[in-house]
Amino acid sequence: MVETIRQHADVDYAQARQQAIDLLIQTGLENAESRMQEYPHQFSGSMRQLVVIALALCTNPEVIIADEPTSALDVSIQAQILNLLKDLQQKLGFSILFISHNLAVIRQMSDRVVVLKNGVIIEDAEAETFFAHPKAEYSQQLLADTPSLDFVTHS
Repeated sequence: MVETIRQHADVDYAQARQQAIDLLIQTGLENAESRMQEYPHQFSGSMRQLVVIALALCTNPEVIIADEPTSALDVSIQAQILNLLKDLQQKLGFSILFISHNLAVIRQMSDRVVVLKNGVIIEDAEAETFFAHPKAEYSQQLLADTPSLDFVTHS
């Protein structure tokens, strides 16, 4: 993280290190300062996700591409990571291009849904419209084949 910050900002090592620690704290990583000395194998899967999110924020991006960011996490940790992403998005003002096959997650995270089939866009709609009235037959089938999405609440 320190190297990434230094590549994108005119700061010395100490300033970059402090920025990295601050980003880790923003993501909720406990003991962020002492964790800077640890190796990835010493982190749990959810801790690694927090570090990756902090790393993505190092350059103050306008857009973050999140490709299946919670697929390897259990449901409770997944919810924490999704809530963190939404909170950081609102606080820092970036957009998220969220890529997932999990329609419950898409429903929770998205303002707009774009459905691809074989690399071709077959539907593009506001999320609320998409989940209420999908137009493309493929989209209708995706929703029909998905377990109930009623348990997902909007934040």
